[in-house]
Amino acid sequence: QAGAWFERGTHDIETAQLLLDKQGYTDIIAFHIHQAVEKYLKGYLVFNGKRHHDTHELKLLVKAAAELDQGLSRHVGFCDRITRYYVQECYPSGPLIEYSYQELAQDLKEAWELTNRIKGMLSGR
Repeated sequence: QAGAWFERGTHDIETAQLLLDKQGYTDIIAFHIHQAVEKYLKGYLVFNGKRHHDTHELKLLVKAAAELDQGLSRHVGFCDRITRYYVQECYPSGPLIEYSYQELAQDLKEAWELTNRIKGMLSGR
């Protein structure tokens, strides 16, 4: 079951990268960044026999994952901040928010770091 989370998370992060490289819609890039991180964190928890929370709040997920690998705790602030990407896209309450490509590039870089860390931990098992 964890593999299904990772496969879908990989699709999300690769889609975000493709759209960023083509300077696509920033709201969709942001959403896929959030989704990639969420799916990798949930997959990591499932892989380790932990119940993942039925939440889209990445801060909760990364804190749970950090109980298994303290190194993930460095991503708590990042995860807390990018949760807005999900909320703003799934529950629009005003005009479309345009994010800067620079901001998204930084967020995508950290998303790659987090997902690659999880992949690295799993490949060692």
